Amino acid sequence: MTFFHLPAVPLHLLKKRFAAVSLLFVCLIGGCFDGLAQADGHKVADGRPCPQQKSVTDIDGNHYATVQIGDQCWMRENLRVTRYADGDTILLSTGKRDYYAGYRYEVRNEKGQTECFYNWQAASRGLHSKEEPSNVQGVCPDGWHLPSKEEWEILIQHVNTADKYTLHQNKLFIGKSLAAQSGWLSVPDTFAIGSSSEQNNLTGFSAVPAGGYFDGPAEQGIVAGFWSSTLTNYGTAYYFYLHSYQPYASMNAYDQRDGRSVRCVLTPSSSHSAEKSKTDEVSPAADGQPCQGDSVVKDFDKNIYHTVQIGAQCWMKENLRTTHFANGVEIKLGKEKNNTRSYRYAPNDTMDYVEKYGYLYNWHAAMNGAKSSNKVPSDVQGVCPHGWHLPSLNEWQELTNYLYQHSCYHPDNDKNNTDKALSDTKEWGTDSYIYETGKSIDNATGFNVLPAGLYEGFYDGFGHDAYFWSSTSQSKNLSYFFAVGNSVQANYHFYYYNGNGYSVRCLRD
Repeated sequence: MTFFHLPAVPLHLLKKRFAAVSLLFVCLIGGCFDGLAQADGHKVADGRPCPQQKSVTDIDGNHYATVQIGDQCWMRENLRVTRYADGDTILLSTGKRDYYAGYRYEVRNEKGQTECFYNWQAASRGLHSKEEPSNVQGVCPDGWHLPSKEEWEILIQHVNTADKYTLHQNKLFIGKSLAAQSGWLSVPDTFAIGSSSEQNNLTGFSAVPAGGYFDGPAEQGIVAGFWSSTLTNYGTAYYFYLHSYQPYASMNAYDQRDGRSVRCVLTPSSSHSAEKSKTDEVSPAADGQPCQGDSVVKDFDKNIYHTVQIGAQCWMKENLRTTHFANGVEIKLGKEKNNTRSYRYAPNDTMDYVEKYGYLYNWHAAMNGAKSSNKVPSDVQGVCPHGWHLPSLNEWQELTNYLYQHSCYHPDNDKNNTDKALSDTKEWGTDSYIYETGKSIDNATGFNVLPAGLYEGFYDGFGHDAYFWSSTSQSKNLSYFFAVGNSVQANYHFYYYNGNGYSVRCLRD
């Protein structure tokens, strides 16, 4: 399968590099903030410790001050934790860069203090979200989460709509109000963050120019960059960005393998407690069993599918192989890649494989003309039988989160191996990523993933990879999918061309 990767960018000539970067400014929306947030019926001024939590301590015992800005409560210091909140170690890299493994990088700053950077996989723990709140805890302490792109934009919007934070009557010149008062490379440009930096930090956010880790430490004193939980396309993710030569605060996107800083934002108590209670009320005891009330389901062609309960979700445990939508309209057998008409394809171009592996469907067929949805449930029946639907990205994420929360689904005591708990034990090639030497595939969930591969104008990945459509699009021609076997863990957060043929698993309404 062919994915896009951004080319490596030289790390010298920093000023030229960042002058050439295309900044994604947040458009100003009508309305005006007064710089005060609501807390327990009282107004709280920006820049003060959060009334809900004046400080936070991570699992290593590091303490962080907090700051209220608008309606958001932020850490006002960069994260420097070496373990996830559940105690798992974040691998320390001595230079290795990776898309799939989570790494932290440690660099000594000019004061002799240790700066911690994390690649995106470590920061997010492999989970993607563009919602507000993101509810991606990632590397953050319990009760806190990695902010999504939308949450960073809320911060930017709040600051650029308050006159006291802007310079020269330009509402985009807000970088100084978010940047710390020390550490920035001094520059002569009047409104740049590095000019007269003692006037910085009106918001109290205190962004320090820690730089990052790319092929090595870089940009110290020049850049503050903080990961979001939101991906752009395969291999890149959004981050919040300040630069000493510039007056702006902006969102940008770059390589997930880069080491960048992390700032966590407090999870609203309602959503946090709701997430906890939902986890607590579900027991693995029923997992792997047929769904109560629906042990089997039939499609229009009278094909029979068994079902499986995993957490609160009831799934088909076999790939869809229908040749008709539920209303009887035929789905044509495809001979070429197509983005605008509904087609199905035989796995590896072999009709004898359909009974076991199901058909591959392009996104147009999987959706049956419905609009994109990321709701739970998605409410997109698509190609599924009556009473069932095509799962949204959030519903795939719910499955992944559930597996992370139960140690019985971590073969070899490694949370990165949750895909092994989803996969059939016999059909995977021994040279596939999922079938590593000395490690087992146990299909503990009963989900029974089969490596049907994909169709993208040619057939690829049979015996090695499995791809499943979601009902959630990223743009007009790109949609999200859930993948198993193309890396060392189950990944639901990639997106690719709608014309590709992927498997379909349906979820009960």
